Amino acid sequence: MPPELPASLPRTRSPRFATGRRACLLAMAAPLALACPAGAWADGQAVTPAQTSTGSKAPILLASAAPTNAIEQVVVSAERRSTQLQKTPIAVTRIGEASLTQSASHLVRDLAGDIPNVEVPRGGLTPTTETFFIRGIGTSDPIQDPAVGLYVDDVYIPRPLSNGGLFDLPDMDHVEVLRGPQGTLYGRNSDAGAVRLITEDPGDTLHIVSDAGFGDYGAVQTHDLISGPLVPGLLAGSLAFVHSERDGTTYDPTIKMNVNNINYDALRGKLKFTPTDDLQIMLTADGMIDHSNTAYYTPLVQKGGFNPNLSYSPLYPVNDLNSGGLALHVNYTLTPELTLKFISSARAWNDSPVIYDNSGTATQLSANFINYHQHDITEELQLAGDYGRFNWVSGLFYYKEAFAVDRLTVSLYNPKTHTINLTDTDSYAGYAQGNYKITDQLTATIGGRYTLDEKTFDDGNYTTTVNLDAANLFDRYTVGKPIFTAASDHSWGAFTPKAGLDYQVTPSLLAYVSYAEGYKSGGYDNRSANEKIAHTPFAPETVDTYELGVKSDWLHHRLRANLAAFYNNYTDLQQTIYTSTVPGAPTELTNAGRAHTDGFELETTLIPFDGFTWTNNAGYLNTEFDQFLNAGPKGVAATGKQLPLAPRWMLSTAADYQLPLHIPGTTRAGGELQYECKSYSDVLNTQGAAIPDQTILNVHASYTTENERWLLLFTIRNALNARFNQSGTYVPPVEYFLENPPRTFLVTLRYTL
Repeated sequence: MPPELPASLPRTRSPRFATGRRACLLAMAAPLALACPAGAWADGQAVTPAQTSTGSKAPILLASAAPTNAIEQVVVSAERRSTQLQKTPIAVTRIGEASLTQSASHLVRDLAGDIPNVEVPRGGLTPTTETFFIRGIGTSDPIQDPAVGLYVDDVYIPRPLSNGGLFDLPDMDHVEVLRGPQGTLYGRNSDAGAVRLITEDPGDTLHIVSDAGFGDYGAVQTHDLISGPLVPGLLAGSLAFVHSERDGTTYDPTIKMNVNNINYDALRGKLKFTPTDDLQIMLTADGMIDHSNTAYYTPLVQKGGFNPNLSYSPLYPVNDLNSGGLALHVNYTLTPELTLKFISSARAWNDSPVIYDNSGTATQLSANFINYHQHDITEELQLAGDYGRFNWVSGLFYYKEAFAVDRLTVSLYNPKTHTINLTDTDSYAGYAQGNYKITDQLTATIGGRYTLDEKTFDDGNYTTTVNLDAANLFDRYTVGKPIFTAASDHSWGAFTPKAGLDYQVTPSLLAYVSYAEGYKSGGYDNRSANEKIAHTPFAPETVDTYELGVKSDWLHHRLRANLAAFYNNYTDLQQTIYTSTVPGAPTELTNAGRAHTDGFELETTLIPFDGFTWTNNAGYLNTEFDQFLNAGPKGVAATGKQLPLAPRWMLSTAADYQLPLHIPGTTRAGGELQYECKSYSDVLNTQGAAIPDQTILNVHASYTTENERWLLLFTIRNALNARFNQSGTYVPPVEYFLENPPRTFLVTLRYTL
């Protein structure tokens, strides 16, 4: 007899909360009400002096310092140089370490819903696989080139399969999310935007962090960091480690076990050598082992009605992901005005094997056994100058990648096939961007980047030889005769300019306007289902973007209101389509003719009285395929449809309060309510694959001792236990979903020196 479903996994779907739409209206009205009386708008986030970081979440005081009623200015490096957030004329959000700690954000996905018009679906191939969509543009397939560039300390991370644990390490200083095309300074496949993870550098002060967290579903999380001098004034080092595990939140009665678990370890070490005041050399090494389950989908049709906590796949979970890399940063001050930087990296990862099922049903509709292997290098030389009224950044960039896929697919509806392919990429770029102060208040920005991409693609599709006596499903099938082989190569080049003006109306009010172009490389579909697709490259994706923004502080820096409005015009937008209407149908990565997105982003932070911080964010997004004629089987068109994973409204409200208790130390409590409107998983806006309106509530409470050494933190994520499909798929008659995790809590004790 199968075991009873664990009590921690409820048998019925949590209700769609009727408060969702009211929460949408309330959260939308709040930032408007705050911003309108101030008479100005802007883009950015707040921080209190007890932090050195900020974000779209309410700033959090982790120390016992007295409450403050002022929002402090913080620094970003979004323009490859240090600038104040409120004086940086681009749409960028900065989220600091204190906010990440207080909210128990362990993956970038945990920020989903906090930053307007930034979608990080709460689901992926594995729990640590993260795909990003900014202003309606992204790439849902984690093995394809992204449209949102991910950078760790300015090192490009090419595929989201290998990034999860890097974010959770305790030496994370802050996150910067740049919205809109970064065609000049971050031009490598960043036409929708960029996510930058900036880590803490070791120095001459000893710094120790150690924590342990325990929660439901067997959750255990530990973080450890030691940083300090090895040879004072000359050599410093740091070592950071994280371990995270949690039992599965989905029960699979077919294999009689819980699935969708989390289990990863990550490590990062740094050595900083400073032989002179003008020269700094940093060597970084990192690694991650991830044995988290691959995604187990929930089928719609179940006995006894739909239950989001059930999957019926007969496959046992296998995921063996290993990743790591080395990076060298050299900063040399040539003169007081000129700085030379060199960044070199070598990274590799493999997921061998990874097994997943594309239906979640007990009948094996489409099973996959895959080996992924990738290695890449980057080289970047940068020269920056600051001559008072004129400053600039210029550079040369080289990227080389080899990505290999060995995929066996076993499907009841299609022949058993084995695909083996290798994609080699060489990318070269040169860029420059400068700012010139025409007057003390008016500044002009102009820049450009030229990129040349070269790709070769070797692909083979083979029949399988069957041995039904083998015990394991995938051992029954070995490589047979070739169905087709293909060897192709192509190159693409693009120039992406940027121009803008910003005007410092008052010391607390900045207005800007800009035009920018973005570019994402063309390439080959490594899921090619036939020889024609394997031989035919898809075209590069390009965008023209117009943006208008205002950044402002009011009421003696107690109110911050930031607004950005934009229009994106895309050509040859790269999209994934189904080529057939049968379950397990092959997909194809192809180009939509034209598409556009437009909307606005409003972020406000208010400190109405000492100790209380209230943050409200609103993102409005309108998207449409202007021309997409071959978006499915038999010439089905998607013209006029909404882009995938592009909700019309994204709204959030967050509060944090330092309780006025007459006890030693600091006690804080707060929470955040996130809402996003309905969106779709596919280009045809299939109702069976729709992602519904969803409301998520997270809460936290903490106590920090008077000497600031100890922190006790309690967090609840998804406090309403709301379950929503995040990446539904509907290919008649099969309909299945990947549900977000249920309510979870975590209690953490942290020591800091």
